Amino acid sequence: MKRKPSCKIESLCRQKNTVNGLSAMFLLAAFTFAAPYLSAGRDKKDKNKSAESSKATKGLPIQDLTEDEAILQALNRLGFGPRPGDLQRVKEMGLQKWIDQQLRPDSLNDSALEARLDRFPTLKMSSSKLVDEFPQPQVAARREGISIEEYRKEQEGRMQGVMQANRTEADDQGAMNDQIQAKFEKMDTDANPAKGNDQGKGEGGFGNQMFNYAEIHTPQRIVAELSMAKVTRAVYSERQLDEEMVDFWYNHFNVFAAKGADRWLITSYERDAIRPHAMGKFRDLLEATAKSPAMLFFLDNWLSADPAGWAKMQQEQRQRREMRQQRMGGVFGGGPFGRPRFPQGQPAPANGNPPNSNPNDPNAQGSSNRSAV
Repeated sequence: MKRKPSCKIESLCRQKNTVNGLSAMFLLAAFTFAAPYLSAGRDKKDKNKSAESSKATKGLPIQDLTEDEAILQALNRLGFGPRPGDLQRVKEMGLQKWIDQQLRPDSLNDSALEARLDRFPTLKMSSSKLVDEFPQPQVAARREGISIEEYRKEQEGRMQGVMQANRTEADDQGAMNDQIQAKFEKMDTDANPAKGNDQGKGEGGFGNQMFNYAEIHTPQRIVAELSMAKVTRAVYSERQLDEEMVDFWYNHFNVFAAKGADRWLITSYERDAIRPHAMGKFRDLLEATAKSPAMLFFLDNWLSADPAGWAKMQQEQRQRREMRQQRMGGVFGGGPFGRPRFPQGQPAPANGNPPNSNPNDPNAQGSSNRSAV
């Protein structure tokens, strides 16, 4: 006859099973929470191992990024983003070498970009040349000997011809004429067409309509070509970091193109003040921008003057005028060597010599050939 287990033994077995169940549940929960971290650590090790073994990123402190991710990050942060084929090209040369080239932009051949920029002739013109080629409407009308209204009608007809050449068959002729008329009826004295409500800032009144800008001889063409050249450089330049810095510093030391004479000065401002110093010393850049005519006009510094300096300049001018009068003898006498220049009561002749005098006679009064004794 089998003996039944005592209650004490049953209680111990029941407690043991409970402890085992709780332990299993605890281990399962711990593994559930720890699994993502273990997986992330494994991925991190794999990425670090891949980066360390990558030829393209050799020598660079790349962490948590694959080779492609590191290259794309550099192309986006040190330039305007990857173009087709850039990723593979940087892989072949190595990311470190590409960065070194970007830090030395003069070492990169950018002749392909220069060929594209040739279609923007205003980029190479001086400010005086721009004023001459793209004058204000009043000046242009005076040159042609017509009124300002006639000049505006002439420009309106020229723009209509340009738009007609670019018009597609789906365009409405009436709407196009209304658009042209609206642009020119509000043209201000500085030849800036008024912008419509649907036109963004900096479009110069042309909106999104494509033009042959070579046919436009108004000041807004200067800003238009500068804007198109900026986009062209961002897309096609091999000197991506240099273009990034030019854009950054131009935005930092910004001038407003629509303020008076600045529309003729901003081309030289970017070309001669910003671009040469974008990758150089900040002191040189600051001095170049501060002395630039575009910045001086934008900040109205060309109107500024030190009161003490202005008074000193007036005093110097007065002293020079008095010294000049003493050297010339004035009108009423007091000529060189203390002798009267003209007889008393006789008006001074226009040629500076007394009447009936021979200017070639060294002994004649008032002769310019008299030598000092």
